[in-house]
Amino acid sequence: MPEPDRILLLCTAHLQADFDRFARLGTLLRRERQAAAGAPVFVLDLGDSGADGVWLCQATEGRAPFVVLDAVGYDLAVTGKLEGNDLTPEALEMLRDTVAMTLLPWQASARLARGDVAFEVTTGGGERSPFVRLDLDRATVPEQGSPLSEIGDVPPRSLLRLVVAWPEWQGRDVALLDIDAAAPDPVVQAAIDFVMSEARAYAQRKGESHDSG
Repeated sequence: MPEPDRILLLCTAHLQADFDRFARLGTLLRRERQAAAGAPVFVLDLGDSGADGVWLCQATEGRAPFVVLDAVGYDLAVTGKLEGNDLTPEALEMLRDTVAMTLLPWQASARLARGDVAFEVTTGGGERSPFVRLDLDRATVPEQGSPLSEIGDVPPRSLLRLVVAWPEWQGRDVALLDIDAAAPDPVVQAAIDFVMSEARAYAQRKGESHDSG
């Protein structure tokens, strides 16, 4: 198979345990994967996926949003900077045993690869080229035709769609898509319902309230 001339990066941030939005995101991601026409697709969450006021996050010690992101098909999710309820080391270890996607702690790096395409994602400093640094403290959006070095904050309720020329590692096309405009994906909704059911059973075993309302 020939090496691709482009890859597609799809990025979110600040989902804040809005599980209805997670289900809508599933529909949008499926559409984007189908439209990629064979180009490698990588899906990243830049952080702030949880919320400490949401029962499902509390009941699962912060793990639920990441389990759902994994079910949606994310390749990588950042942990540890803006999470509403920080994952304890024990919860993070349990999560690593549960999900297939890469969990990227703050101030760390990870390598993503698919076929002949490989690059580093970092929340600190890039070490191996090509790399992209994720920085929620900046509102930078990659410019078309410029080398890709950083992805800044992604607005809530938005999916950043970034086409990257490969192997040049330059931004080719950038767009922000409205997550709420998509209908909920029934498969993702079923995964959310399953996580909710498991959380209720877990809370019951611990003798805690399982009132999700």
